[in-house]
Amino acid sequence: MRIAKVGVMIAALSLCLSPFKAYSCGPFFDETVFSYQFHPDIPLKFFADGKLGVLEPSFARSYLFAAYRELSGKALTPAERTSIVKVWETRMTNGDAYVGDAGTAVDKWLGERNKLPGIKKIDRLSTDRSPSLSEEDSTNTYLNCPSDAFQSATTALKEKVTKYGAGSSAVKDWVAAQDAVFSHCGGPDYKWDAKKYDPEPPLPVGAPANADAATKADRAYQIASANFYAQKFDQAAKEFDAVAKDESSPYHSIAPYLAARCMLRKGSLPKKYDISALQNAQQRLKAVINDAKTSAEIKDSATKLLSFIAIRETPEATLKELSNRLANGGVNNNFGQDVIDYTIMLDKYFGWSVDNEEQEPVKLAQIPKSAQTDLTEWITVVQSVEPTAEQLAVHKWNETKSTLWLVPAIMHAKAGDKDSAALIDAALKVDASSPAYLTVRYYALKLLVDLKDSPRAHKVVSEVLANKDLPPSSLNLFLDQKVRLATTLAEYWPDAVRVSSGAMNDSAGIETPDDFDKAEAKSSWYVGPSAFSPAAANVINEFIPLNVLATAAWSNWALAQRRDFLQAVWTRAVLLNNDKVVAQVTPLLAAQNPLLTKLLNEYKAVTNPDQKKFLSTYILVMDPAMRPYITPGSLRQAEFNKIEDFQDNWWCASGAPSNQDSDTTKKVAKTKPTFLNAAQLAQAAAEDKRLVAMGSGPTYILTELIAYTKKPGAKDKRLPEALYHAIRSPKFACTDKTTTALSKAAFQILHKEFPHNPWTDKTQYWY
Repeated sequence: MRIAKVGVMIAALSLCLSPFKAYSCGPFFDETVFSYQFHPDIPLKFFADGKLGVLEPSFARSYLFAAYRELSGKALTPAERTSIVKVWETRMTNGDAYVGDAGTAVDKWLGERNKLPGIKKIDRLSTDRSPSLSEEDSTNTYLNCPSDAFQSATTALKEKVTKYGAGSSAVKDWVAAQDAVFSHCGGPDYKWDAKKYDPEPPLPVGAPANADAATKADRAYQIASANFYAQKFDQAAKEFDAVAKDESSPYHSIAPYLAARCMLRKGSLPKKYDISALQNAQQRLKAVINDAKTSAEIKDSATKLLSFIAIRETPEATLKELSNRLANGGVNNNFGQDVIDYTIMLDKYFGWSVDNEEQEPVKLAQIPKSAQTDLTEWITVVQSVEPTAEQLAVHKWNETKSTLWLVPAIMHAKAGDKDSAALIDAALKVDASSPAYLTVRYYALKLLVDLKDSPRAHKVVSEVLANKDLPPSSLNLFLDQKVRLATTLAEYWPDAVRVSSGAMNDSAGIETPDDFDKAEAKSSWYVGPSAFSPAAANVINEFIPLNVLATAAWSNWALAQRRDFLQAVWTRAVLLNNDKVVAQVTPLLAAQNPLLTKLLNEYKAVTNPDQKKFLSTYILVMDPAMRPYITPGSLRQAEFNKIEDFQDNWWCASGAPSNQDSDTTKKVAKTKPTFLNAAQLAQAAAEDKRLVAMGSGPTYILTELIAYTKKPGAKDKRLPEALYHAIRSPKFACTDKTTTALSKAAFQILHKEFPHNPWTDKTQYWY
C-alpha cells in the first residue's frame, strides 16, 4: 500500500463518528418529490447564498446551521459557501466515508494485477471488515481499506512493471506481498454453522536478507500496512515507527503520521473508546505537526485528526467550541470539516444514525447544558416536537423580537394558541427581502387556513405566488395550502397537477434526484416533471364521484397526466357500468392515447352488450396501466401492452394508491374537500365501496373473462390471448383471496375450449 494523497486516505476516519456502513436493497422505482423533507431545492448553492425558501424542521442540520447564519445576520462568506456546498454535494451523492465504497478502485487494481503473467487471478476483494472477531459484530462492518489504498497500489504496480518487466520476480514478489496486505481488508470469514471466524490470513513475508534497499523498504511498509488492516494496531505502530527511523525509506516522512493513525484506529474502533490509545495518538499527531520537516498536507490531515480525537475525549467542550466557531464565522480553513464534525456530533447526541429507520424525536435535554450555545439551541428547538420547545421558541422571540426566533416560534404554533395571533401579525410584517420571508409567510398561512381566515389567507397566497422565482418545494407548499381554500371544483382543479421538485429512485431517503449532477450545475431552480400531487390524487380517487370527474377540465394538464386521468375515468366507468360516462370518455381517451385508439374505436362501434363487455375487459388486460385511479407522483414506467416485472400493473383490492408507504415523500392526510356537498361525497363513498368489493385488477379481469366464456354464441377470436394474459396476471399484480382460484378456472377453460391454440400452448401454469 502506498500513499498518494494523505487527505484522501484519512477520509474514512476523519469525517464520521460511526464507521459502520448501511446497506439497502432494491429494486427502487422513480419517485416524484413535490417538496423536499431533508434538504432545500437544487442547486444547493442558492441556499448557501441565502435563498432559503421555506425551512422545514426535518432539514438536515447542516442546512439549518446555514439558515441560522443567514437569519442571524452573519451570512456565509464566499469561501464558506463554497466549502459547505461541497459538504452537501458529497452527502447528497452518498459520498460520505461511512457509506462510501472502493469498488471502482478495487476493480482497477484487480484489472492491472490480473494482467500479469504467471499470477493466479483474483475475482473480488472485500474492503469492509467487522470491528472485532466476535459473533456480535459479525454483521457490522466498517470501511477498512479505502479507495486510495487500491489507487496507490495500482500506480505502484505500473511503475514496477515499467521498471522491472511484467514477468519479473521483483513484480511477482511485490504483488504477492500486496495480496497479503489486501487479504486483511475484509478479514477472516465468519462461519455461521461453527459460530466462529476463520483464522486471520497470513501477513506478508519479510524481504530476503540479500534484497536491495528499495525492496526492503517496500516490504517493511507492506508489513506495517497489513498489521494495520489486520487490527494489530500496536504492532503496526511499531512497524511504522521503524520505517520512520529509516531515512533512506521513501515512506519515512509519512510513517509517524501513520503510526498515529494506528493508535487512533485502536482507540476509536471499540464501542467504548480506548482513551489511552486516543491520547497516544494525540501526542503523536502533535509531534507530527510540530516537526518542521512535515509537509503542509500531512500537517493539515494531522490537525483534522486532532479534532477527531477531541470529539471523543472532550465531547461537550468540543461541541461548544465548534458551535461558537461556526456561528461567528471568520477565517476558518477547516470550515467544511467543522460543519461535518458539528452536525455528526449533534446526530450522536440526538441518537440519530444513517441505518436507523426509527429515529427518536429530538429533545431539548439531549444536549448537555455545558455544551449548549445559541446555535445549538436554535437547531434543537426547530427540530423538537416537545411542547417545551414551542414555549421556549415563543419566549426567545418575545425576548429578542428577532426574525431568527420568530421562525421556530411560528413553525410550531397551532391555531388557537394564545400567541398565534401575534405571531401571524409579526410574520406578515417581515419584508419580502428577508431570507425568512417565505418561511414565516408559509407557517402564517397554515395558521390562517386552520383558523378559516380565508380573506387574509387568500391575500398571503396571492402575494407569494406573484413571485415567479419561487423554489419548487416552496411553491408546492403554498399550493398545498391554496387548495385547502378552494370552495369550488374550478378553484381546486388547476393545482391538481404541479411541477415537481425532482424525481429519484432513492431508497435511503437522501432525496437525491436521478440527474443530481446536471441539476446542481444549473443557473436556475431545478424543476422536475409535472405530476398529480398526492393530496389531489387522494381527493380525485376517493372523494369526487364519477359524474363530476367526467365533466372536469383537464386539457391544460401535461399529456402524461391527461392520459392517466382519462384512463382512470374510463376504467372506473367500465367497472361501475356507467355507460353514459364510458361513451363520453371513450373518444377523449382515444385521442389522447394513440396506442388505444384502434381498440377504443372498435369498442365505440360495437352494439352487442356481451361483445362490448369483452372488448372493455380485453382493453384492460392488454394494457396493465389501466386502473380506476389516477397515480400520485411518478407514473407507471412500463410501455403500453407490457407487464411491469415488479407488479406495477392494474390495481389492488385495497383501493386507491397513495404515498403513505413512501420512504422519501411526505405523508399526506386524506381530508374531505369542502367544495363537494354531502350528496356528492356520499355518492363517491358508495362508488369507492363498490370498486373495493370487486377485488384486485386480476380478479376483476378473470371474473369477466370467465363469465364471457359462458355466454351463448360465437366468441371473439382474441379470447385465448386474453385468457393467457389474465391467467398470468396474478404473478405480476395485486391479488386477493379469490384470484388464484379464478386463475386456475380460467386455465382449465382455456385448455378445454381451445386445446390447439398457440396461446393455450404458451399457458403452462396458473398463478
